[in-house]
Amino acid sequence: LASSLYTEVRGNRMIFLLSCMGSKEMIAEHDSAVLSQESSGDFDCFNVEKPTPFVVYSSPYDEEGNQSNWWHLQSQDGLLIDFEMGRATAGQVHLSSDGSWGAVAQTDGSIGVFRYLEGEVTVLDANLTLELSGESLYASELWLNSEAGVLWVTDQNWPENGGGLYRVVLDCDSGAVDRIEKVFSGKNAYSVRPIGDNWIFLSREIDSQPHQISIFDDSGQVLAQAQAFDDDDAIFSALASDGQNIFVGDNNEFSNQATRISHLKWDGLELDHQGVFAFEDPMSIVIMDEWALMASGYGDSIWQYHWPSNALETVMSLPLPSLVITEAGAGYAVGNTQIQKLSMTSSGFVSDAEVVSLSGVSGIIGAVGVFGDF
Repeated sequence: LASSLYTEVRGNRMIFLLSCMGSKEMIAEHDSAVLSQESSGDFDCFNVEKPTPFVVYSSPYDEEGNQSNWWHLQSQDGLLIDFEMGRATAGQVHLSSDGSWGAVAQTDGSIGVFRYLEGEVTVLDANLTLELSGESLYASELWLNSEAGVLWVTDQNWPENGGGLYRVVLDCDSGAVDRIEKVFSGKNAYSVRPIGDNWIFLSREIDSQPHQISIFDDSGQVLAQAQAFDDDDAIFSALASDGQNIFVGDNNEFSNQATRISHLKWDGLELDHQGVFAFEDPMSIVIMDEWALMASGYGDSIWQYHWPSNALETVMSLPLPSLVITEAGAGYAVGNTQIQKLSMTSSGFVSDAEVVSLSGVSGIIGAVGVFGDF
C-alpha cells in the first residue's frame, strides 16, 4: 500500500517519490531510474541563449611569481572580464552546452564554479569543497555531462581516504550542487570520459580490483574492464575517447618504461588492445575523426596520430604545452603563455590562429576552457 507521496521541485525538474510500506527496494529502484533519466540526455539541463564564443583561463602567478587567483574571460567580440576564483595551475574548465556555467578542479582540491550570463561573470563558489557522509573530497579532475546536469568528479586519494569516482547532480537553474553519490572507490583515480552512451573510468584500481580501465553505464554497472598497460609503472596523464577508440597517456619518467600512450578499442562488448607507442611526456590527448591530437610537455610540441596508418607526426612547436581541447570542430592547444587554435583538414590538424598571447610570469596560463568556434 502507498504510505506517502513526496514531490520536490529541483530547478527545472519535478521529482515524485511514492513509497510503499516495507518496500525499500522499490524506492531505491525509482530513485535510480530518476537519476538514469537525468543522465540520459532526455532533457537539456542548461538551455539559455548561447553567447558569443569565448575563452576562459586562469593566471596562477602574478608578475613577482606569487600565487594568484585571477581568472579572465575573453570574448570573440572583444569583451574582457577579470574575476577572482580559486587557483588552478592546469586543467580544463568544463563549460555547459549553452556557455552559461563553468566548473574547474583547483589546486587545493576544491571546485571553482561560475555563471556567465548577459555579458557578466558571477562566481557561484570560489572554493567549493564537496562533502559526503561528513568527509571532504579532493576534486582531482572533472567531466561535465551538461545536458544531464551531472558533474563527474574523481578523487585521486587511496580508497581509505575517499579515493574514487563521484557523481554530482546539479540544479539546472541555479548551478548549485543538488546531491552527491559515490559510484566507485578507486586508488589514484585519474579521470572519467564518455564512450558512446556509457562511461570510462581510469584508475589504478576500482572497488579493490586491479583494473585500470572500466567501462560502466549510468546505473553504475561495469560492462568491461582491461589494463591500459601490462605493468603497474604508469602515472596516468591523459585520457581520450571518441566512443570506440581509447587513448591513455603515461608520463612516469622515473620508471624503467619510456613515457608512452596506450590505444584500446571498444566494440560495445569487449575491450581490444591496439598497442602501445613511445611518446615524450604526454600531457593531454583529444580525438577528432581518425586523429588523436597530443601535447608533449617536455617536447615543447603538439603531435597528431593517425591510427588507421599508425602515422605519428608533429603539428607545431609550442612551449610547455599542457592541454589540448576540441570544441566546435576545431582543436585548441594551451602552451606556457599562449592558446593556439588548430583547424581540421583531410590530412589532420594544422595551426590556425593565435587566440591568446601573453608574456612574463603573470602571463603563464593555467586552466583553460573554450566555448564555441573562437
